[in-house]
Amino acid sequence: MYSIGPPSADAQVSGGDFSTGAGMPPQEHDEALRRYRAVRWADSLRCVRNEPPEDYRLLHAAAYMAMFCVGLYAAAFGPSLPFIADDLGVSLGTVGLILTALFVGSISASALVAVKLHSRDTRALCVAGLACATTGLLLIAFAPSWPVALAGCVVLGTGDGLMVAATHIMMPLTSDDAA
Repeated sequence: MYSIGPPSADAQVSGGDFSTGAGMPPQEHDEALRRYRAVRWADSLRCVRNEPPEDYRLLHAAAYMAMFCVGLYAAAFGPSLPFIADDLGVSLGTVGLILTALFVGSISASALVAVKLHSRDTRALCVAGLACATTGLLLIAFAPSWPVALAGCVVLGTGDGLMVAATHIMMPLTSDDAA
């Protein structure tokens, strides 16, 4: 008897080589492969473990709305640049650095998730992203000076990157066709 995949009572099968199916009748191999995939899929659901499957639809709707809001505020920056420039007393060319700061924060956070945080709970990543995005938006809204607004954009971009990365990790793990 040997174990395929993560150690679990459901994943124990007897017989030959799992990877090639040698020594196993085809039906046993298919059944072992199905159980292995089911156990791997269940173990990978860090973000929704202990939640009933019907909650996935609400989770997906919330993720889609988060992505919509990210797109909405990102699209709103372009038309608001002249107003930000007037409010902070800088040129329109200088205020364009806001978009650069936003994307520097976003790309940095996405890279951090890919390199260091990919094994973390996606709920924690979403909460951290939401906190960063809220802080960044408040810094931009109440910025007394240009450097504070620029820093707020980096913080907002970081929140954006964390939320987008967490959503992209979570969605395939919880969709019906994930197995």
